[in-house]
Amino acid sequence: MKNKKILTGLLLFIAFSLFSVENNEKTINAIEERLQAFTEDVYAQVKTYDESLIIYQENMAAIQQTDRLTSHQRNYYLAQNEYLMGKTYQLFSSPEIVIEHNRRMRGGAAASLTRHYSNIDKIHNYYERAIDLLNKNIDERESDKDYCLKAAVLGDLCLVKNVFFVMVHGPSISKLVDKALKINPYNTKAIIIQAASKAYPTKTWGGNPDEAIKILEPLLTEEKYPISKEDYFDIYNGLGYSYARVGDYQRAEMYLNKAQEIFPTNNYANGIGQIIKNREI
Repeated sequence: MKNKKILTGLLLFIAFSLFSVENNEKTINAIEERLQAFTEDVYAQVKTYDESLIIYQENMAAIQQTDRLTSHQRNYYLAQNEYLMGKTYQLFSSPEIVIEHNRRMRGGAAASLTRHYSNIDKIHNYYERAIDLLNKNIDERESDKDYCLKAAVLGDLCLVKNVFFVMVHGPSISKLVDKALKINPYNTKAIIIQAASKAYPTKTWGGNPDEAIKILEPLLTEEKYPISKEDYFDIYNGLGYSYARVGDYQRAEMYLNKAQEIFPTNNYANGIGQIIKNREI
């Protein structure tokens, strides 16, 4: 009888543990689906600022109210949400502004680039909150996702800060990417950030389009890299821009067309597509 009670208790404990694990997985999947939908909305530029703010607030409530996340998971998801909201304000409002921004960037007018963003203060606030959350995680333990997201946030923050900020914090982006890839060599987003540092800047700032192409093309041919919808978009954009810079406009247009097929309403892709057609890179 005693052994039967012990066995019954053990089976109940196992059943409860499995039920708890299943519920935790469902919670994580639901939050990740929310954030993925928000990501695609941001890339597609189909929401107004007010609509995006509502999504951001709903995501924050869902992340904060559940008790099935570790503090590390909660911080990461909250940081991702902050980053996406900041990115909403950093998006270009038309292809024409993308063309003007690119012209100024290629001409070395870095100090005037912030004029093309809608609300610098809000961008700063969202990005800085994301970095604070990620720093808490990194102080606790190393994670390729935390390093990668921090690199992405810092990279975009460099676009809306002054040259002094870029000189101080810019070099840390590549270090964060290296740390992410040391933990997980197949972190696709980290590889895309690595390639972006070669695809878009001028030679003065470390640009090297040939190197960007070498980094990005294996992502499309080797199955070991997990690739999301927005990853494909970023890869095609990076390849299109890089091929244009080396004078291969046929390949450049092919890749930009692929990017536009994924998010037809994205102003950046449409602006860069026009620049490539006009041979302005």
